[in-house]
Amino acid sequence: MVNRYYVDSPLLLGTQVALEQNEVRHLRVMRKRVGDCIEIINGKGVLAIGKITSLDSQSSWCHLVHTERQNSSSSLILIQALAAFSKLEWIVEKSTELGATKIQLFPADQGQTHTLSNEKLQRLRRITIAAVKQCQRLDVPTIETVPALCKIPRPEGTLFYGDREGNYIEKLTSKPAPYHFCIGPESGFSQKERLYLSHTWKALPIRLHPNVLRTETAAVIATAVLSWKLNCEN
Repeated sequence: MVNRYYVDSPLLLGTQVALEQNEVRHLRVMRKRVGDCIEIINGKGVLAIGKITSLDSQSSWCHLVHTERQNSSSSLILIQALAAFSKLEWIVEKSTELGATKIQLFPADQGQTHTLSNEKLQRLRRITIAAVKQCQRLDVPTIETVPALCKIPRPEGTLFYGDREGNYIEKLTSKPAPYHFCIGPESGFSQKERLYLSHTWKALPIRLHPNVLRTETAAVIATAVLSWKLNCEN
């Protein structure tokens, strides 16, 4: 597998870009040298080939000798109840690998976690970048927090939510994209949230598995199934 490096800047053919210090450490671990070519992404659908022009312990510059753009999709949005941070890390990493293009985090009425510090949010964003580099995606999903599920306006597209009494998802994936899937906390959605999802959003209740799933397992299954459906359409 080719190692990729991330920069938070435009990737324009013929220009120079600077790598951040954590990427510089990666270069040195991989024993890269001045004159070597590496793959660079910026999370916005562009893949570049950069030739290393300088490298020391603190910084590195690369001259971009090739760029190509990949059209990114905004077709798969995971709306996830806040959970223990270790679970959120896993959810964000795996849903990024599986193709989620946006992740919205909300404090569920019956959830155990109701806040997320800015430091932890930035940690989750770093996880998306690492996952994108690992799985060879070119676009980094956006992550945002919202104050409550019932304050999210109804999105456009097909809306699903996890529900043990719903239909199995394979019966409903003929619906058009974009897809939004809402996952509740371990103790489930409150009655208020269920009414909002079913009546205001007109979201479809989905049972992902015969067994009762943990919130992180449900998030991964939902993302995997809907991503597979989108790939089959394309």
